[in-house]
Amino acid sequence: MANTGLDLLMENLKQIIYCDNNPMIKSNLFVQEKRPQILFLYQELEYLRTFVIEIEVVKEPNELEKVRNLERRVRDLVEEVEDIVDLFLTGTFIRHNTSMTICGFDSKNRTLNVDRVMEEIKSIKEEIMDNKMQSRLSVETSIVGNPSSAVLKNKIIVGLEDASMVLVERITGSHKKLDIISVVGMGGLGKTTLATKVFSDRFIVYHFHIRAWVLVSQSYSKKDLLISLLTSISKLAPEKINKLRIDKISELLYKSLKGKRYFIVIDDVWSAKAWDDLKMYFPNDNTRSRVLLTTRLSEIAFYAKPGGFTHFLRFLTDEESWELLRRKVFQEDGCPKRLIKPGMQIAKKCQGLPLAVVVIAGVLVKEDCKIPVRRLIWLWVAEGFIHEDGEKLLEEVAEDYLMNLVHRSVLIVAKRRSNGGIKACRIHDLLRELCLKKATEENFLQQISRHLALWSEVTKIPSSVCNLWNLQTLILKENYSGFMKLPENIAKMINLRHLWIEMIISIPEVRNPTNSHVFFNLQTISMLQLHGRAESLLKRIPNVRKLGCAVYGDQKDDAFPNFVLLDRLETLKVIQPEVEQVESSLSTKLISFPVTLKKLTLSGCRLPWSGMSKIQWLPNLEVLKLLNYAFEGPSWDTGEGQFRQLKFLKLQNLDIQQWDTDSGNFSCLKRLVLLECYHLKGIPDAVGDIPTLEMIDIDKRNHTLVKSANRIREEQHIMGNYELKVNVIGFLTSIR
Repeated sequence: MANTGLDLLMENLKQIIYCDNNPMIKSNLFVQEKRPQILFLYQELEYLRTFVIEIEVVKEPNELEKVRNLERRVRDLVEEVEDIVDLFLTGTFIRHNTSMTICGFDSKNRTLNVDRVMEEIKSIKEEIMDNKMQSRLSVETSIVGNPSSAVLKNKIIVGLEDASMVLVERITGSHKKLDIISVVGMGGLGKTTLATKVFSDRFIVYHFHIRAWVLVSQSYSKKDLLISLLTSISKLAPEKINKLRIDKISELLYKSLKGKRYFIVIDDVWSAKAWDDLKMYFPNDNTRSRVLLTTRLSEIAFYAKPGGFTHFLRFLTDEESWELLRRKVFQEDGCPKRLIKPGMQIAKKCQGLPLAVVVIAGVLVKEDCKIPVRRLIWLWVAEGFIHEDGEKLLEEVAEDYLMNLVHRSVLIVAKRRSNGGIKACRIHDLLRELCLKKATEENFLQQISRHLALWSEVTKIPSSVCNLWNLQTLILKENYSGFMKLPENIAKMINLRHLWIEMIISIPEVRNPTNSHVFFNLQTISMLQLHGRAESLLKRIPNVRKLGCAVYGDQKDDAFPNFVLLDRLETLKVIQPEVEQVESSLSTKLISFPVTLKKLTLSGCRLPWSGMSKIQWLPNLEVLKLLNYAFEGPSWDTGEGQFRQLKFLKLQNLDIQQWDTDSGNFSCLKRLVLLECYHLKGIPDAVGDIPTLEMIDIDKRNHTLVKSANRIREEQHIMGNYELKVNVIGFLTSIR
C-alpha cells in the first residue's frame, strides 16, 4: 500500500521535472532553478521504490511487524515530501504572480529544503539492508491428500446438490479420452466444498482406480505439488519421496497413473503456469480419466481446455441462505419462531455467499450500492492507481483492470449498458469489509488530489480553479439546466482528462490557437456548445473519446459540426436545444461522423431520413438512439444499407409513420425500443426474422405497436424461437 502513495508522488515530481507544455512551470524561473534538485530527489525515491516493491511481497510471520513499520515510515516520508513540494510550488507561483496575495502565507519562502527527507530515505534503505529483507515470494502452499468422506459426513451443505449431480454425471461419462472439467466462482462460493462432495461421492469412489487431490493456491512450489500427488497415490513413505529429485518424482507420478483410470482434483488454481506445471504428468490412455480444476478465474478454465465443460457456481437464493444459516446455528434443533424473521433478514444480508453465511459473526454492513463504472475508472486514474501500458490510454488500462476483477469474481456486474458493456458494479459486503479493514490498518484512505467534484448552483467556475494544473477530473453537478462560459485560462489545465458539467458550456475562442491552447489529454467533455462546422474548436480536443454537445445553427450557418476531426471518438451525443415545429437549420449535406464511433445519440436535430445513410455505414456503431425529432418525416426506408455491429436501437418521440426494413439491415440487433412514436403504424415483419433479436420494448399507449409486437412474438414462437421477448412498459419507465 505504501507503494501506491509513492508512485503517485513520483508521477507528480516527474511532471515538474519534464513537463514543458505547462506555462505555470515553463515560465516560472523559480521552478526551473530547482529542477536539478527535484530530479535528484526523484532518483533517490526511484531507488527506494525498488526496496518497497520487495518488502511488499514479504509475508513471513516473523517479518510482518518489521514490514509494517517500514511501510509506515515510507508513508510518512511520502506525506512529508508532498508537503515540502506543495509549499514550494505555492510560494513560487505566488511570487511569480506578484498580483496574488494569500493572507498569512510567506511568498518569499520559496526554498526547497529536502535534506531531512534525504536522510530519511537513506535510513530506510539501511534498515532494509540490515534486516536482509530480500525479495521473495510467499510460500504458503498447503499439501492436501485425499479428503476423507468423514469430512463431509458432518458438514452442512446447501445449494450444491444439483451441481454435484451434473458434475458426477459428466465425470463418469463414457468419453474415453482424458477430460478436463472446471468449476469457476468467486472466493467463498463453495468451489472446494463442491469438489470435495464430488470427490467423496460413492459412485466416483467406485468408478475410478485412483483418486488424488492437490491444493495449489496463489503461491506454490512445483515440487511440493508433485510430492503431494505422489504421496496420495503411492505406497512410498513420504519421507523417502521428499528426498527424491523433482525429475524422479515426476517420473514416478506419471508411471503410477499410466494405464489407470484416475480422477484428480486440482484445487484453487490461480495461474496458467500452475496448470502447465502439472498437465504433462497426466497420461491420456483412453481410460476415461478425469481432472477437475477449481479456480476463481474463468480464463484459467478456458486455458486448461478451450471449449471444455465449465460449471459456474451461482449464489445461494435467500431461501437457501436461510436454510444454511438455520442449520449452522441450530443444527437439528428447530429455530425459535421469534428468531425466524430476523434470521431470514440476516441471511438475506449475506447476498447468497455461503462463506458469508458460515462466518456471519463477521460483519453486517449497510446495504450495498451500485458503483458507476465510468466514475470508478476516473477515480482510479486520478488517484494514480493506473500506470501506462504501451500506447494504451490510462482509461483503457483501467478498463482492463476492471474486467480482470470481474473475471476473478471480485466485482459483481450490477447493470449493463445498452451495448452489453458494464455500466455499474458492486462489491460483496464481506469483501468490502475486508478492504476497509485493510485500508484502515495501512492508513490507505487518502485525500483525493486530482479529482474535484462540486455540487453547486453557481453558473461560473472561478478562474483560480484553472491554476490546479495537475487536476485530471472536474465534475460540476447542479439542480437546474443552464449555461456556463468557462474561464479564459481554462487551457492551463493541461492534465484535464474528464470535464463533466451538467450545463451547456462554452470554451473561450482563440483566434490563432497554438499547442498551448490544445487539450491533448481530454477524454470526456459534456455538454459543449458548438456552432456551425466548429472545426477550430474540435481541433483543440483531438483525443476526446466521449463527447456531449449542444449544436446551434441559423439561416446563415446551417453546417453540421465536422466530427470526423475526432478520430478517437467512440461516444457522441448531439442535441439541438429549443426544438420548434419548424424545419431544422442543420444541413444533411455535411453530416459526417468518424468510423471509430460506437454509440450515437441524436436529439432535436430534425434531419431528413435520407441522412440516415451517413450513419448506417459506420462500421463500429453498436448503439443508436434517435430522440425528440432527431429525424423527421413520415417514412424511413433502410434500403440496402446495413448496420454491421448495431446491437441497440431506440426510437422515441418521432413523427415517423412507416418503417420499411429487411432483417439483413440489422444482422446483430439484440434490442429494439419504440417509445412515444404514436404515428407509427406497425413494426416491420422482417424485424422478427432478425436472428439475434432478444427484446422489443414498446410504449403501452401505442396499441397498434403492442399488437404488432405481440403478433411478431407469436409467429416466432410458432417457428420455435422462444428467445424473443416483448416488454410493454408504462408511462414513467425510462430505458437508457
